[in-house]
Amino acid sequence: MPAATQLSYYQLNNFNPAPINVESPAVWESHLAKRRDLYEMHLSIPLSLLRGRDVLEFGCNSGENALVLASIGANLTLVEPNDQVLPRLETLFNHFDLNPRISSLIQTDIEGFRAQRTYDVVLAEGFLYNLPNRDLMLTKICDLLAPGGIGILSFVPAAAPLPVSVAAPVPG
Repeated sequence: MPAATQLSYYQLNNFNPAPINVESPAVWESHLAKRRDLYEMHLSIPLSLLRGRDVLEFGCNSGENALVLASIGANLTLVEPNDQVLPRLETLFNHFDLNPRISSLIQTDIEGFRAQRTYDVVLAEGFLYNLPNRDLMLTKICDLLAPGGIGILSFVPAAAPLPVSVAAPVPG
């Protein structure tokens, strides 16, 4: 029997790996502050820079992080293989009245995603380390970036106890 994937584990156990109760105003404000800190303080990317930009997020889960980008005016293409979290994503975007910020919501994984265009920002947070073809997927992410675009990746190196996030602009 082949080894189970992280996705198959989530689906088999009806598990959402990172739900955040952003419907609560206090939790939303805290989440927004944490994401702003990640982008602006750690990655040196002002969130205002993303306003009106086309953002592709792989593994968006139920959309709590994508809501932050939508709230500042980014245009989102969201790619999530776990169909069980998509109803919550749609509920959250309805709750915040941010549905118009979703250009496309696609139920597939990074390998299955096909695009005929590039994006200003491509995100892949928290799952690349689990992929057997990680290097190929990193190349795919780079190929999806427009000239001058920004790739934001986080991963857990084998020797590190906490995730590492990096952002790299693509030469324009």
